[in-house]
Amino acid sequence: MHKKMGIISGKDLIEQIENKDNDEKNKSLITCERWEKCQEKTDNGDIRGRECKECSSGLDWNNFNGWQVDLNLGKEAYITGNKSPTILDENNQYLTIEPGDFALLETEEDINVPSNLMGFISVRFKYKKMGLVNISGFHVDPGYKGKLIFSVYNAGPDDIIMKKGTPVFMIFFLTLTQDLSELENDLKNDDEEDYIPESLKEVINGKNNYFTDKDGFKSIPLELISMIQGSSVSLAKNNNRIEKLESSIKIYGSIAGGIIIALIGTLFAIGIR
Repeated sequence: MHKKMGIISGKDLIEQIENKDNDEKNKSLITCERWEKCQEKTDNGDIRGRECKECSSGLDWNNFNGWQVDLNLGKEAYITGNKSPTILDENNQYLTIEPGDFALLETEEDINVPSNLMGFISVRFKYKKMGLVNISGFHVDPGYKGKLIFSVYNAGPDDIIMKKGTPVFMIFFLTLTQDLSELENDLKNDDEEDYIPESLKEVINGKNNYFTDKDGFKSIPLELISMIQGSSVSLAKNNNRIEKLESSIKIYGSIAGGIIIALIGTLFAIGIR
């Protein structure tokens, strides 16, 4: 059992984010896109990382809050009713989610959860109070490596506008009572551990790194888009449709009334003759 249990915070969280030892097995908990670019080498063989002071350890430290970390909106998003995902860049930085719309949003950062931690995720309160609801789940599995994809719904009365590269989500990490890599080792060593049920061994048999190696998303997958594709229905949109229908009825009703009056007048004139 670990000496420290609970939510990872303070010094422990900073050290897991910084990963000063450049340990490939236990990578930084959080890596932003800018940091990956900064790690590329120049023609002279120098690391570009010196240019990324605001995220010198893979994280924009403006997003660090001692026990939890804010995550930025990434470059790809999909909103119901659109034919394809929206790509956000310097020329198209803003995303609008209308009332009643579902959306898939990705984080700018990659998350690298070790086998002794799990993550808990949420939408920031700034957007919650506008009516943005996270419907995709609230945790990140141990061993997950990749971007987070949030499925959200605008349950509010107004458009929700967000900007690429700004904090929209948050995450914090909790220590497990046992590192899952230890459990996997115990599964492989049948003679040493007898607490594992045989039926569990049969389920895991032949599946390497069953608990600790979970490839995450690199972008928004097609199957998630297919699940929410189509037009969304909301009270606000139905109200707009009703108002348009009422306006159309008034217009066409006035035209029809005018035609009827004209016909009556014509028939009356013919009758007098």
